Formats: sequence, structure tokens, C-alpha cells
Amino acid sequence: MAPQTVPRGLVVSLSALILVASLARLVDLERMLVWHDEVYTAVRALGFDQAKLAPVLFSARLLHPADLLALQAPVARHTWFDTLQALARHPEHSPLYYLGARLATHWVDPPMLALRGVAALVSLLLAPTVFWLMRELFGPGKAPWIAATLVVVSPFHLLYAQEARQYALWAVALAAAAASLLRALRTGRAGDWRLYATLMTTGLYSHLLFVLMLPLHGLYVLLARRAGLHGSHPVVGPWLKATGVALVLFSPWLSLLALRSAAVEQYIAWMERPVATLTLFQAWGQHLSRLFVDPTPQFSNWWLLGLLPLGWMFWRFCSAAPRPSRWFPCLLVGISAATVLGPDLLAGGSRSLHARYVLPTLLGVHLVVAWVLAAEWQGVSAPRRAGAALGFALLIGLGGWSGVRILHADTWWTKNFSADNGAVARLINAGDRPLVLASELGVSVGELISLAYYLRPDVALWGEPSGRAYDLPRGFSDLFVLTPSPSLRARLEQRHRLVPLLDTWQWYRVEPKVSSARQEMPPHSLAKPSDTVPRPLPRPSP
Repeated sequence: MAPQTVPRGLVVSLSALILVASLARLVDLERMLVWHDEVYTAVRALGFDQAKLAPVLFSARLLHPADLLALQAPVARHTWFDTLQALARHPEHSPLYYLGARLATHWVDPPMLALRGVAALVSLLLAPTVFWLMRELFGPGKAPWIAATLVVVSPFHLLYAQEARQYALWAVALAAAAASLLRALRTGRAGDWRLYATLMTTGLYSHLLFVLMLPLHGLYVLLARRAGLHGSHPVVGPWLKATGVALVLFSPWLSLLALRSAAVEQYIAWMERPVATLTLFQAWGQHLSRLFVDPTPQFSNWWLLGLLPLGWMFWRFCSAAPRPSRWFPCLLVGISAATVLGPDLLAGGSRSLHARYVLPTLLGVHLVVAWVLAAEWQGVSAPRRAGAALGFALLIGLGGWSGVRILHADTWWTKNFSADNGAVARLINAGDRPLVLASELGVSVGELISLAYYLRPDVALWGEPSGRAYDLPRGFSDLFVLTPSPSLRARLEQRHRLVPLLDTWQWYRVEPKVSSARQEMPPHSLAKPSDTVPRPLPRPSP
């Protein structure tokens, strides 16, 4: 595809759109529900010892939301060393985002706003880095502008830009490191190779799966060398040197991973949970569709409509895009398929159910779609040019519509199993004298703290102690239970029945077995409430 002249009016319009859509990431960062993984982001960033949380929560003492929220607030005695220790205990998460989040809590309050703010601010760099990457791949023209616009209006990237996790940083690092590699290959300058080494180091410290870029970049360097794109300057040696520098700088964390390998295997064992093949295919289709349109937090089959045009775009790209540039997006798409999707399909597992783990693939899809739209836009056929412009406008419209819905929502699919915690809190808050019972199983610690953000200050919480006798609290009118242990379940079911709450698997309502002794909440409180999540209650000082 020859370089295109981009009309000035289009440049101005897309620049304004990119700016507005980027700044939208900073809007109402506290609206969305604080979910389980974000709870642990705060725990680690603020230097709490995760192993000491359970003894506090599951001690047979009556607690209140303020007691739990104190575990989400800075503590003067917790130093940077405490944060490093907390991160070192869980080296499956690279530390860069968490350290930046810890720094932000010194300036921004409440802490969750600071944690999400770091992700949102970093995400502002996504559009410029994707623009840079597309320009290095295919030169100036419409393609870089289309790619930057598509990622900035993408509901997928918007969701992770407003989440207190490292995925926005990972996305930016993926695009920036790739663009710097292409620039170094083109110029051969030592300064560009140093920039590449720096960005590769940043990427490795942003997310462990960034390590997949090492073989990907290496393969592309060989393809570029074979194609003679580097001119007379060497490329293999400088790439090996830059990569070696990045690995040396990352070696402290690699050493920690090796020392803690047994613990890491335990932490990620949940990924081995077998999932039906049909469920995997449905999830993959959802991942692709949510790049462009995501109007509802629930699962649906409307994504099927996009498979045919997306398949055609990949055929068009693979057959017409220039070599070896075409291979980079294809490698991005393929790397996750080989390392995340493949094992799930062949050996069983649930890794690929989570879109965040296939982020390189999704970035590659955006690049492919952007190039095809740009190529069709400059074609000789007027209908095809009009179709490309219309398709681009449609994707902008669908992404913008989805983004508006997301920015006004209180929960979404990214909240995973915590998505209904706001609705659960509404039911609990409606009780006269509610009590929440919990056992230390699975996700209970994160779920209890997530719930505490939205509970009335006077709601009582009680955790079942492990290995010792206890008496259940008395004097409460409405009982709810989180992940009950077999012993707690058996004890409650002597006189009560446990009814699953809403559509969750971890929350139950405790109801009397005898109809004459029923002490139920009003009928309206048993119905699933709207998606509105109660706003977080004022946080007490730790």
C-alpha cells in the first residue's frame, strides 16, 4: 500500500476524537465496582502482608466495614520495603505498576482512586504508541490514524484503563517496544537500540507475559534481515545485545520467580480448571467483538455477526499487506494463540476465558483491521472506498456508544465473579439488623473487602475461625453467608436453608426452614436489583 495523503480535515477531526476519547478514561474513576483483584492490588501496593489478612477477618469477632476498609488505606508504619516484600511474595505479578500505584497514593486520596488513576494516565499513551507502531510498520497515511482511533474508542481498552491493574501499562509497553524495535531496525542508530532495550525492560516489569515478545521480536528481526530492510547496518547483533541488557535488568525478578516457583504454581493453579470446548470458542468470539462493541456486561451471541467480515479482513491483510511488515501483526495474533489459547484447547484450562491474557492477540487484530480499512479507503473502486469510510465510521460509532454505556455503568464483565457484589450489598443494606457470615475459602478474603466498600457502616461481619470451637452470633434479623465451609453449612442447615443469592455462586441467604417462623426481608428485596451499585461509603481514617 503506497503512502496516502491524509486530508487536513480528517487529521483535525481524528485528533479531536482521539483527545476526547483519551480524556474520557479519567472520568469518574470511582464509579465502577471495586472487585476482588483490585482489592489485592491495594493490599500489595500498600504493603500489607496478605497472609495476615485471614487471621483478622476469620477470628469469630464481629467486625464492621470500617475494619475491612482499613486494609485498603495507607498505614504510616508501612514503608516501601513492605510494598516490595508484599510484591515479592507474589512474583507472578511484575512490580512496575504496583510501585507506581504506591507512589500515587501519597498524592491522591482515596487510595483506589490513585490506583485506578495510574492505569488511566498510562492509558493516555496507548493511542500515540499505536500510531507510532503503525507508522513504523506501514509508513505515513491513513493506517496510523485509523489504528490510533480504533484503540482509543475500543471498549476493551477503556475498561482496563479504569481498572486498578497492570493491563493498561502492558498494552502501552507492547506497542511502544514494538515501535522502538522497528525504528532501530530502520535507522540502525545506537540510541534507538538503547531506547528499545529500555522499553523492553519496562515491558518485562509490566507483565510476565511480555516475555512472549522476546521470541516474537527475534523472529521478526530475522525476517527483516532476510528482506534486506535494514540496509547495510547490522541488526541481529544489536538486537541480541539490547535483549540481553533487558534480561539482565530483569534478572532480579527472574531469580525471585525461580525461588518462589512452587508458590507461583499454586497461585496460578486455577488456570488449569477444565472448560468445555464450546465455552472456549464462545469466549474467544466475545474477546474479538469486545474490541469494537460492548453494549452489555452480560454474555450474548451477537458477536457471531462480526466473524465473517473479520475473517475476510485477515485474508485481505495476509494476501495484500507488504512483507515483512505484515508478519508482525500476524505474529502478535499468533503468539497468544500458541501460548494461551492452544494449551486450553489441547490440554484443558481456563486461561483464555479471560481477555486480558490474550492482549497481544487483540492488539494485533486492531492493527490488521486498521490496515485493511486504510487499504480499501485508497482503492480504485469508489464503492469500496465508500464502504471502508462507512465501516470506519461504524466502528467509531459502536465503540463510542459502548464507551458511553460503560462510563455510566457501575459494574461490567471485567469485574468477573465480583460483578454482583454491589447488588448483594443492596440486599444486605435493606435488612434491619443484617449479619454477613463467611468462611476462609477460595475468594472469600477479596470478596469480603470488595463488599465492605458498599455496606452500611453498622452492618456486622463475622468470619468462621479455623480449627477451634465457636458460637454463632445472635440477635440479627437477616443472615447472609459467603463461601460457607462444609462445617458452617452443616451447622446452618440444621434449622435453616441456604438459598443462592441472585446469580452468584459464592453468596447465599440464610432462610428458616419452618414457614411459620419466617423472618424474611420484604419481597421486593429478594428480586435482583438494578445494575446500580451503592456508592462507596466514606472511608474512615486508618
